Amino acid sequence: MVFKWFSGTFIQSASEYNSTDSAPIAESTSHHEFGFMTALPSDLIPEVLSYLDQSDSLECMAVCRYWYDAIPQYAQNIWKEVHFRTRDAYMAHQRRERCLGRHVKGVVLEPPESSFQVEEQEVHILIQKVLEYGCTNITSLELLSCTTTDQAMFVESLKPLARCLTHMKMSSHLSQIDILHILYKLPNLTHFTYQYSYGICRNVSTVLSSAIPSDYYAKITYLWLEVEMTKGQKEAILKRCPDLRSFIDINRGVETTSAIELDSLFTWCPRINFLETNLFSQHQNPDAYAKDLPGLRLYNTSASYGFDQIVRHLTRNQDTLEFLSIFKGRTSDDWSRAFQSLRLPKLRTLVSVLNYFSADSLISLLNHCPALEKLKLDCPHPRLILDLTSIQSFHIMHHIQYLQCGGIYLDDGLSLLTILERLPSLQHLFIYRSSIFLAPSENFEGLRRLKFLGMHRISWKCCDRRNTAVAIAQFFRCLTNNSTLESIQLAEVTMIQCNALLAIARIASLKCLDVQLDTNLSSEELLEFIIALRETVINTLKFRCMRPFPSPILNALAELPHLSMFCARPNPQARHYITFVDKDGLLRLLSKSPKLVTVRFLDSTVVKDGAQALTQSQIYSLISRQTSQYNVSRARSEGWNMQVGDHSDDTILRCLTVRCADKDNLSVDLYDPFA
Repeated sequence: MVFKWFSGTFIQSASEYNSTDSAPIAESTSHHEFGFMTALPSDLIPEVLSYLDQSDSLECMAVCRYWYDAIPQYAQNIWKEVHFRTRDAYMAHQRRERCLGRHVKGVVLEPPESSFQVEEQEVHILIQKVLEYGCTNITSLELLSCTTTDQAMFVESLKPLARCLTHMKMSSHLSQIDILHILYKLPNLTHFTYQYSYGICRNVSTVLSSAIPSDYYAKITYLWLEVEMTKGQKEAILKRCPDLRSFIDINRGVETTSAIELDSLFTWCPRINFLETNLFSQHQNPDAYAKDLPGLRLYNTSASYGFDQIVRHLTRNQDTLEFLSIFKGRTSDDWSRAFQSLRLPKLRTLVSVLNYFSADSLISLLNHCPALEKLKLDCPHPRLILDLTSIQSFHIMHHIQYLQCGGIYLDDGLSLLTILERLPSLQHLFIYRSSIFLAPSENFEGLRRLKFLGMHRISWKCCDRRNTAVAIAQFFRCLTNNSTLESIQLAEVTMIQCNALLAIARIASLKCLDVQLDTNLSSEELLEFIIALRETVINTLKFRCMRPFPSPILNALAELPHLSMFCARPNPQARHYITFVDKDGLLRLLSKSPKLVTVRFLDSTVVKDGAQALTQSQIYSLISRQTSQYNVSRARSEGWNMQVGDHSDDTILRCLTVRCADKDNLSVDLYDPFA
């Protein structure tokens, strides 16, 4: 719909209008009725049109001849970045072509939804078409899943863009490139990203490097290389980037022989303040750490790069570091001494995945990070034992809002409570692969302040002689009063039985729940739990379980007043389990639930009368016919006919997803690092 200004009526798209009136809109309507742009000050028109997206502006151009001519002049701000997909019909779209020109600054070339790559010839055609549309002032070019085997042809096609191009990104690239050659032919680049899909890159020029001046790449301030390269190949580039500020070197399967010496790196690039040399990126925004002052602000590294040089540069930059991430790599160094010596007054985020350090050294490090806001701690082996004595030396940290820890052992009931007391601003707590002792105390004020509570692979211990299941229920019951909890995730957490679930259902603020149901939970108990959820504002519900979904369970789900997303999937250990979903219950859930947007069943089959399994075509027809507002869809990477265990017939659905066609096809997913 396009709103007709100043008249209070609506006009639909030109194609729909002309379906009932063969005369062009421009001929059947006076100029002033559609010329609201002539009634507004010229400086307000671009602001009004800025609320449209690109497809909206194309629809507006179809209303009349006046809008067809005027909108491209006033809507240039929403056409500063353009996405092109190969073989799309809009490539010959006249309205689209009128909206393009010298004002376009960013271009993205990406494959169509039906394909996973842009072929080499298509890359050249698309770049040529962009130039034909008058987009000669492009400053940013992104190639997504593209092929450029003939590098000479590729570089030649980029030549008309070299004058203005400052940002170039080659994501999931399917061809090797000569990085030195690309940078040499695009002398105005300041940001360059190359992510090679297949790992090792051997096509780096060694002859050309000797002819390139030592400071030829002086304009480059951002460099992301996600490809396995030799140490010499990296050095040939870095030696020519004296003004480099951000360097991201992601080496999957990294060997220490390819690691750049940090002393040399800082000699070549003395202004660098954002450095990632690891197996993975932390995906932080370099602009948030960009400062003209010397010193590292972000450092993400692997211990494989050398304990001594890492510690040396941590010490040199300890007064400026704001983000620190250290991955264990392939070494067995003890980091206790380093932790005890570091003083990091500006550190806001700490990510540690290291095998060997003591609890006292960790507490010492945290006590010297007064500005810390986010802590991720993973102790793969052995588990880190935190006793009450160590925790009591832990200072109160007023800024920490996010805590994720794995591989810890809390050896008494007061340990968890003491940690929470030391973190008064904590809102997000995720504990995994750990053991927790349950205290008889009801003082869980720290947990009530949380927004998110996540637990994965937790083993419970009781500090007294109470039954463990009763203690777990009491643990969640303490969260029901004055709690601000909005999201709970419980995966591979033992003994979450009916009493614990009913306690969770009494948390009135709860919006999202992801829970692995106990195998001994009966259908009657599950039904009681779902009915209890009616008193909450829950909108996202996920069950990890091995059970059928009969009609009463699905009918109860339909009565949840705020539910917008429901997902059921087998436990991760149950690879051959098939979920049976009752047909009548599914239809009632779709037709009666007031706010439901998405329903998803993984490894499932829909049955009629508890026995007869429906085929995929029958399911599609049934949902389309009886609940017209919904449609059946599937994940792009998952096919309809997917063998699950010993089943390969047409009734087994690897992933059945039903989405509401009248609403945004978006589902709210809980944070899940193990999904």
